[in-house]
Amino acid sequence: MNIRPWLNRGVILAVVIALSLALSSGFAYFSYAQSDVPKTSPQKEEVIPRPEAIQTFLNTCWNDVMQAHGIDITQWSSYDIADYPSLQENPPAPFESKDIGDITFSIHSAQLEQLGDSIPLLLLHPQEKKALHLFRRDFGKGAKVVVQIEPVNGQMQITSINEK
Repeated sequence: MNIRPWLNRGVILAVVIALSLALSSGFAYFSYAQSDVPKTSPQKEEVIPRPEAIQTFLNTCWNDVMQAHGIDITQWSSYDIADYPSLQENPPAPFESKDIGDITFSIHSAQLEQLGDSIPLLLLHPQEKKALHLFRRDFGKGAKVVVQIEPVNGQMQITSINEK
C-alpha cells in the first residue's frame, strides 16, 4: 500500500486547520483591536456624479414610469438610490430611520429587480407614510414598474406592485 497519498492529505488537512485557527484568532484580535481605536467623526462617502448621458436616460425612464402610472411628481419627494445612506441617517418627516430601513428591506427581500432594470427612484410622500419605488425593465424599453410601500402593523411593507 502506498502511504504517500494519505500523507499528502494529512499535510493538507493540517495546513487547512492551522490557517483556519490563525484566521479566526486574527479576526478576533482585529475585532478587539478595532474597539480600542479612538472614535472619530464618520467621513461621508464621496458620491461620484453619473455621466450626463446616463442621468438623462434614467430621468427619461423615471418620467415614463410616472406618466404611465399617473404619478404627479409635485406631490412627492424623490430620492435616487445614491441618497439611501443619507436618507437612513436623516429621514424626512414623517419618516423615521427605521421606516427607511424597512422600505429598503422590503424591496430587496421581494427580489423584484431583474437584469436590465433601470436604477430605481424612491418617492416619499411628505405628509403621509407612503413610498413608491419605481423603475423600468428591459434597459428602458420594457414594463414600467411601481411598487407601493405603506405601513402594515407598524412596519413599512410592499402593498402593491403594478406593471404597465
